[in-house]
Amino acid sequence: MCPTVHPSPRPVCSATICRPDQQLPRATGDTQVGAMAHASGPPQLWCDQASGCDGVMEGLHLTKSDLARDYSCEVCEVAKARRMSYKNTKPYRAHVPLERVHIDKGGSITPPTFGGKRHYELYVDEGSRFKWLFLLTSKSESFDNFKKFHVTVERQHDYKLKTIMTDNAKEYMSKELNAYCKGIGIEQLYTNPYSPEENCVVEKSNYTVMNKVHCILQASGMDKVYWGEALNYVVYAENRSPTKALGGKTPFEALYGRNSMVLLTVYDDDITITGNDNQEIEKACDALKQRFEMTDLGKLKSILGIQVEIKDKVVTMSQQGYVEQQLKKFNMVDSNPVSTPEVVGQVL
Repeated sequence: MCPTVHPSPRPVCSATICRPDQQLPRATGDTQVGAMAHASGPPQLWCDQASGCDGVMEGLHLTKSDLARDYSCEVCEVAKARRMSYKNTKPYRAHVPLERVHIDKGGSITPPTFGGKRHYELYVDEGSRFKWLFLLTSKSESFDNFKKFHVTVERQHDYKLKTIMTDNAKEYMSKELNAYCKGIGIEQLYTNPYSPEENCVVEKSNYTVMNKVHCILQASGMDKVYWGEALNYVVYAENRSPTKALGGKTPFEALYGRNSMVLLTVYDDDITITGNDNQEIEKACDALKQRFEMTDLGKLKSILGIQVEIKDKVVTMSQQGYVEQQLKKFNMVDSNPVSTPEVVGQVL
């Protein structure tokens, strides 16, 4: 240990400072001298010599007048400062589609897709929470990608794109993009450095969709090269899933003003069609009949060994038929039923 000695010739008090196991115990004045300091030195000097330690020395005969109680070390205040949380803030949120669109990129991802895509760009509409996904070969495609997006969304919807919010990536601060937005009246907003919370709408979505992609690839056993296909699927599913931010509506319904949905499943030569719009279901059936030879069997009664009963907008599914088949297969039809979890030693 190196002693710290005040250059003043006045008397000094001594104390020991030791750090066993990276801990700082209290030291007394009558132990081995390891540090020396002037009792009446300025507060800043005491703070520097003690390295910010507080209340760990004993045996230094000081009075209240020696240390100013109202003293505040600016260096310590700055070093220990923490940024305020964003949790209590309530920023303005857009409620009209395309009023504000958040943009963010991800990548580079290895391995690339079969098309050579290494990056992706995610657009999230704050008003409807609808997401658009674009796979990119390089980040330089961002500007051309934005122009295509702008033309497409305004042609397909009765809304105008008013504001975009991005981080400070050079692709979003380029002269080309700035000139394009100024020419058509689109406002550009940027987040402050190291403040992803300000762009949380797309930052959270970016984090969520990639977590789902990893789960899909892991559960299905598919190669990582299919991350682009999995990402497209995740975004498609989220656009058609109820969202808490919209009060239970789907982003598709909030943007398009309708929530018509037709789902089609194929198992061998059996096709099941369902949805929430009878007219759209009829259109789908007519289109399939024109293309393929098929027979309409009416309402669904069973699928994959599961009995389905639809009554008063309630769908009841049961595997009673499958269970009976298994009991007959193992000659257990006359066995006694038991509740689950099974009681140890129960006679069947």
